[in-house]
Amino acid sequence: MRQQPERATHGRFDVRIGHRMAGRRDEASALAHDFDFSAAGLQGAQQRLFHDVSHELRSPLSRLQAVGGTQIGSRGFDPNDQARH
Repeated sequence: MRQQPERATHGRFDVRIGHRMAGRRDEASALAHDFDFSAAGLQGAQQRLFHDVSHELRSPLSRLQAVGGTQIGSRGFDPNDQARH
C-alpha cells in the first residue's frame, strides 16, 4: 500500500488504495479513501489539461491550414511560386 502514493508522485493518478481497506473504519481507512478522492481529482485535472493543451495547439494549426488552403485555392497552386519567394 505504501507504493501507491509514490506512484502518484510520478504522475500515476489512476492508482487507488481504498479497496484494500474494505470493512475497516479507522483512521488509516479514512486516509486511504481521502487518497483515492484526491487521486481521482488529480487524474481528472490531468486529463482536462491534456485536452486543453491539445486544443490550444490544434487551433492555430487549423487556422494556418485554412488560410493556406484559401490562398492556394484563390490563385491556383504554382510550384515555381515558392522558388520566387
